[in-house]
Amino acid sequence: ECGARNWFKAEGNYVIWKIGNRGVGHILIIKNNILSSFFNVKLKKNNYEKTTSLVDDGSSKEFIKHINNLLVNEKDKLKIENNYGEIFFYNGGCGRSVFNNFIGINSKYFTPLNPFDVIKITTNKPNDLYEETLYAEAGIGFSGLDV
Repeated sequence: ECGARNWFKAEGNYVIWKIGNRGVGHILIIKNNILSSFFNVKLKKNNYEKTTSLVDDGSSKEFIKHINNLLVNEKDKLKIENNYGEIFFYNGGCGRSVFNNFIGINSKYFTPLNPFDVIKITTNKPNDLYEETLYAEAGIGFSGLDV
């Protein structure tokens, strides 16, 4: 969440999705800069389902429906309404094929949480988005760098 605020200037409404392994994801929904939902999902029978939640104002149910329409149900992805703002996602241990499903979403609201997009770097950096988004876990670790 720090990465989205600091690197991408996320403000207002936005979502952070850590794409984990075995179809598990950890999702934060931020509304008006306040955490409104924090829950886990699991991919079951080609649909994401909520498994647990720590905080939920009720928005998780609609968000999961929104995600299933984007990722699974092959509808026209450009015409699906987004009430959540920017959806930032990163590789939290998922497989490359799962990550590529997210990359394949043709939506201006889906953004990989990639620190290398916003920092100048003089050394060699990974040149693979799948590998680069692993560094999103460093979060505040990049806070001292000028961007």
